[in-house]
Amino acid sequence: MPQDRPVCDEMDLVRRLKKSDRNAFVELVAMYQGRVFNTVFRYTGDRHIAEDLTQEVFVKILGALDAFQEKSALSTWIYRITLNHCASEARRLSTRKRKMEVTITPADPSGEEGQMDLGDSSSDPARNVEEAERSEIIQKAILTLDPEFREALVLRDVDGFSYEEIAEIIRKPVGTVRSRIHRARLELREKLKKYVA
Repeated sequence: MPQDRPVCDEMDLVRRLKKSDRNAFVELVAMYQGRVFNTVFRYTGDRHIAEDLTQEVFVKILGALDAFQEKSALSTWIYRITLNHCASEARRLSTRKRKMEVTITPADPSGEEGQMDLGDSSSDPARNVEEAERSEIIQKAILTLDPEFREALVLRDVDGFSYEEIAEIIRKPVGTVRSRIHRARLELREKLKKYVA
């Protein structure tokens, strides 16, 4: 599991959350905020939208706690909510974008606003620029993948979930997960081929 905390601590946290323990919610956010944000950012490619959606995900988690039956890991349940919310928002934005395309043209031809912050502590400015450019190219390529492939790839290669955990999160067989990740990697490799020396 990607988290450092054992499952027993997660279940204790869930029980405390269900008893409306405010400290438990603060702890939950501290444990998952970075990972949820990263997943949402990789899904949307927009830092501002990712920040808003991350907050919305935690509101949904809080509202759905009574429905969590503790049959799966808390992390699995949280990622399922995260991906479902991202998919809903993508459909909503797609509909809205189609309605607005007639009158609004983005300043950047790609329509992308965000750039992945690698958090590189290197003091070499040229290397930092190169890393930021590489990250932006990869992010844009990931965003062009079919949503099902993108979802599986991000869960595996960014969030570090096992194939079995991904299968549980997206509610598909492990074979389907493996296939989607394989196809996503092939497509991504093809899209990035011109950038690799």
